Amino acid sequence: MTISIATLFEYVTYNVVLSTEKDYYSENSRTLHLTEETLNELEKINKTNKFLDIGRKTLKPRNCIGVVKAGSITIEILPKLFKDDRYEQHRAVIARNLLKMLSYSEKLSLKEIDSADLDTEELDFFEIFIYFFAKNLNELIKSTQRREYIKNSEELRFIRERIDTRRYTNPARLHIIPCNYHELSIDTTLNRTLKYTCYY
Repeated sequence: MTISIATLFEYVTYNVVLSTEKDYYSENSRTLHLTEETLNELEKINKTNKFLDIGRKTLKPRNCIGVVKAGSITIEILPKLFKDDRYEQHRAVIARNLLKMLSYSEKLSLKEIDSADLDTEELDFFEIFIYFFAKNLNELIKSTQRREYIKNSEELRFIRERIDTRRYTNPARLHIIPCNYHELSIDTTLNRTLKYTCYY
């Protein structure tokens, strides 16, 4: 089976074959088919972070866990929690355990309910983080929203802030006062953008 998301496990050696057309991962043979541009991009990223041991025809993740995108392939590196080859069969268990470990790090606010909602077998690790980001952003928007003063111009029956004297000229409508005022509102561009991001 060939896929564009490669799930690799730390300290496991994978074969690398230069591809001329596209990047993909063959699960059956544990082989990454990468174009030369993608391989160069991986080497460039690896120079700063040193998360991979890149050989001539092999690639071995080191002690870093996470997601990296190079070329048209996404590489997610998960911890190796099982002995022998059983870790590949228990990808969902490993992803759930990793989320549990991350919840204790105090860097992410993950809850037990959150990880139960996810189908970790189907989602890749990057999508899991996107899910948590959108969920936490949605909760943040519901609880605290940024307010701004928005300029309004309206005809009122009472004076509010400034009278627009240019429009206050009709003697038959002296009881209606055109006013320019600023109102503190949560309907701001930023709040609308964040709300749109959460729901779409």
